[in-house]
Amino acid sequence: SPDLRLWEVSLDFVTALAENMMNRERTTAGEPLAHATISGTVSSLGSVLRYAVRKRMIKFNPVELYDTRRIHGPVYKRVYLTSDELKALVRTGCQEERYKQLFLFACFVGLRYSDLITLRWSDVIEENGEIRIEKMMHKTGHMVYVPLGKIARGYLPERGEPDSLVFPDLPRNIGTIDEAIRQWAPDAGIGKKVTFY
Repeated sequence: SPDLRLWEVSLDFVTALAENMMNRERTTAGEPLAHATISGTVSSLGSVLRYAVRKRMIKFNPVELYDTRRIHGPVYKRVYLTSDELKALVRTGCQEERYKQLFLFACFVGLRYSDLITLRWSDVIEENGEIRIEKMMHKTGHMVYVPLGKIARGYLPERGEPDSLVFPDLPRNIGTIDEAIRQWAPDAGIGKKVTFY
């Protein structure tokens, strides 16, 4: 509410916010919000109100009274690919071979899509016969150093200019790639729901 004032944020408001997120809010895919999303939102609100208390804008932070153990969200069983499933994907063709190359590269280096679409050849360092990625992570803002093994190197395209993208012309929206993966995984005999994430 644009009319809500800081001093009007009470424990009842925080409780209603969390309950609304647990019971009514949905992701764009129609799924319930994850526990971490709800907790993170309440925590962020707490940080803002803690700052307001320090600046003497309000007298106390009602988020400190809220028991975050009340936040319940869906518990998802983590799905992963086994080495046999990964081998099956390697052997199976994909409608978009460049998406297959990108996905398999990501599996062997563990980088997020948001970091791969911005990966430049200047981030791929070759020294003393070794190749590694040195890149600032988009989500965390941390610098990572990822050594590339022989298999991962095999999924790198031919080296381009330092400022050029390693994987050019990728869609900004990962949904396009996930759609290709949803067709490719069953073709490889994998019954799990597989996404780039």
